[in-house]
Amino acid sequence: MRRNPARPPRRGWTSTPAFEVLEEGLSAALQAEAIESALAWASTDEQSAVLFGIFKENELRQILDALMSRRLDVSLSPELGEG
Repeated sequence: MRRNPARPPRRGWTSTPAFEVLEEGLSAALQAEAIESALAWASTDEQSAVLFGIFKENELRQILDALMSRRLDVSLSPELGEG
């Protein structure tokens, strides 16, 4: 089980699980793969596919990249509800 380092440990936990830090290149490659997977899924989802009529594919890729790069800011945004 992995613990979010931004949250305090639960009662009874005696140690913090180890986290590995990814190399920058591997991290970027995994993020690009996640974006491609999200776009592929969105193209097959009826509600999400509407976005392809509003934005160009590259614009959607840039939006997803920006959201993933700022995921902690986005997940804590009060406008989006609880993260």
